[in-house]
Amino acid sequence: MSGHPSSAHGHIINATFGVFDQTTPWIDRRELPWTELAIQLTAHAIGRKEGSCIVPALFKGTERKKEDAERIDLVMLDSDSGATMDEISTALRGLGWAAVVSSTWSHLTFKAKMSRKVFDKWLSETGRSDTDSSAAEAFLRHRGMLPKIAAGATRTGTDEQFAYFQHGPCPKFRIAL
Repeated sequence: MSGHPSSAHGHIINATFGVFDQTTPWIDRRELPWTELAIQLTAHAIGRKEGSCIVPALFKGTERKKEDAERIDLVMLDSDSGATMDEISTALRGLGWAAVVSSTWSHLTFKAKMSRKVFDKWLSETGRSDTDSSAAEAFLRHRGMLPKIAAGATRTGTDEQFAYFQHGPCPKFRIAL
């Protein structure tokens, strides 16, 4: 699924390109017209989080470190709470903002993993038990998931690091402004 770019006539965007697990220097810097960037951001398949990536910054060195970012032409936001593309696009148009909205690798997933420490702390603070059948839904809503996605959620397990949940299919998008 891909989104649409709003009007951003003639804007040139600088970005750094690479791959998800890159260990070599980050040197693939590009200047792209907004329309070309829209194509780059929306030409992908839903699936595993592997492959190429676009970093919305140019770095003073060859490492991808936030403290080395020297130019940022683009803001990239994630919508992981369950808002639809239409809801996001309507809000952006209402603000008059130029944007590209595209699905992420985990679009429509029905599973989530959250920090076990954060989940346990929330249980403690709310006085809920980890056996409470409504705790998973309440926790996911507390973490920002929309009620229509969190409804009926269940916790499917935990390990030392994470608590795992199952919920309704969750639309997930990246928004480039």
